[in-house]
Amino acid sequence: MFSRQTVCAFTAMSRLAEAYGEGRTALSAAEIAASRDIPCPFVAKTLSALSRAGFVIASRGPNGGYVLSSRPETITLLDVYQLFESSRDNSLCPFGMKYCDLDQTCALHEKLASIRETLNDFLRKTTFVAFHIPSTTAMPDPGIAPRSGPTATD
Repeated sequence: MFSRQTVCAFTAMSRLAEAYGEGRTALSAAEIAASRDIPCPFVAKTLSALSRAGFVIASRGPNGGYVLSSRPETITLLDVYQLFESSRDNSLCPFGMKYCDLDQTCALHEKLASIRETLNDFLRKTTFVAFHIPSTTAMPDPGIAPRSGPTATD
């Protein structure tokens, strides 16, 4: 359904969205790769493309790495999808244009068009905030002791 690079981009962007919620300033390609079990060179190549497109900001140095260029709720999965999938024609019929065109469609045309529209709608409506973990819910408050309920011996 998606190219390997699109999946890698979703994966890297989701990790950066998580880091955004954790208050981390930057993650290296190696940290992202290790956390998602993806080869580091592939993650680095994908992050370079995301940086050139303006989705992430890269910084060098000991505290360098990658950060989202804007808040996670402003970047949709469709934005990233279009960066890597724009050259693929997802409207091609599995039977070939010989069997399916604007004048005469194949037996699967309407179902495939519906699936494509559902997917596009999902990608358009879903932002990377879905992967954002608010830092206030990441750790329990150490000042509050857990409540103890009745035990079997009570």
